[in-house]
Amino acid sequence: MRFYTILTLFFFSLFSFSISYAADTEDERIPHYEAKEPSSKEEAIELYKINSAKIKDILKSKKLNDQAVEMIHELTYPLEAAIKKLKKTSPKEILKSIDELEKEVNNVHYYSESDDIKENIIRKSFLKSKELFNELNKKL
Repeated sequence: MRFYTILTLFFFSLFSFSISYAADTEDERIPHYEAKEPSSKEEAIELYKINSAKIKDILKSKKLNDQAVEMIHELTYPLEAAIKKLKKTSPKEILKSIDELEKEVNNVHYYSESDDIKENIIRKSFLKSKELFNELNKKL
């Protein structure tokens, strides 16, 4: 009888882990916030600038609290929407630059949503994304 109890607990644990793992995979994640894709390249640039400025203001704090990190996370959605539009409307010659920008924005997004918030990575990736956007904006 004890064997069946242990076996049942084992399978229940395995099943619970499987559900938890599936929920954490990239394909299964549910977006927390939505951002409407800009209708033009110009709108995408403006959207990026506005939301980037908001993140910059939040990062002026010496230490980020949970509410500040959540705001940063929310503001990454419009940044991602702007990047998506820029990818669709920009010449092929600058797509590599857009990909680099996207990588840094994804870092800010990911590390502002994880259980193990990496404030230093958020700050470094945001600064890098700011530099990349400024360079990219000259080419757009």
